[in-house]
Amino acid sequence: MKIQLEPFFAGKSVTLLGAGVSNMPLAEVCAKCAASLTVRDMKSAEQLGENGRRLMEMGAKIVASGNPEDYNADDFCVQNRPRPHEEASGAHLICG
Repeated sequence: MKIQLEPFFAGKSVTLLGAGVSNMPLAEVCAKCAASLTVRDMKSAEQLGENGRRLMEMGAKIVASGNPEDYNADDFCVQNRPRPHEEASGAHLICG
């Protein structure tokens, strides 16, 4: 079954946790339909290399931060799964 994410994210501010290969397809969907896309990673856009360049071309804001409070500012914060030291607010959409 194919899930249509575009209506879910339409007009929302979305944060993706991590700019790894698994989040790049979702970043493309969000960049097309979300009001804004922020990608938070421990690395800067320059350190992310090709993925950083692609995200910037999509219009994403890249934030290099280890502060958990930074992850709760948007309507949705998408992450693959919480790690033991992470706390997810109700806005987190946990995939996987």
